[in-house]
Amino acid sequence: MAGKEKKAAVVQEQAEIPKAPPGSVREDYLAVSRAYVRWCLGMLLWALLCVAYFVMTGNGVMIAISLSLGVLTVLMIILPAIIFGGETWHKRLGWITILLSMSCVLFLYPAIGFVWGVVGRARLGSYSHRPYLTDVVHLVLGVLALGLYAMTVHLARKAGRLVNRLAKGEYGEVEIKVGTLRK
Repeated sequence: MAGKEKKAAVVQEQAEIPKAPPGSVREDYLAVSRAYVRWCLGMLLWALLCVAYFVMTGNGVMIAISLSLGVLTVLMIILPAIIFGGETWHKRLGWITILLSMSCVLFLYPAIGFVWGVVGRARLGSYSHRPYLTDVVHLVLGVLALGLYAMTVHLARKAGRLVNRLAKGEYGEVEIKVGTLRK
């Protein structure tokens, strides 16, 4: 009996989920989706610049990590669109929220690495004279990484708030039932 009750509960729950984002959250949902695509493109650009930088510095391990990051970014762009399309918009939003939240944690490493690198280069005097190309690329990558990290945190919070609103049923739509207004 428990199995049948669970199936009935799942069917009931799925019936309550609208086929498209409710009107009151549609604009927020589309804004998060568009921002996520821009974030993914920024991540892809950053990964490609990391590969170029590590090729310049000859760091093979970091080249492999950067290439892996690029592949993961492409998958993060493609998979939500392929797996969760149409009526499963709410699953795509959940997927985006999870990926962004994990990226907030993962981005700590590049942010710390950038600060560590700038401090190390400053101690060596790399910024006191005419900087090498690797110094300039490192600085650009670091600024881009910090910008992407800030964007990641902002977008994860925005997506998380939207998920919470939807989970609470706060669609912002007012229901007016016929016959409930009296003089």
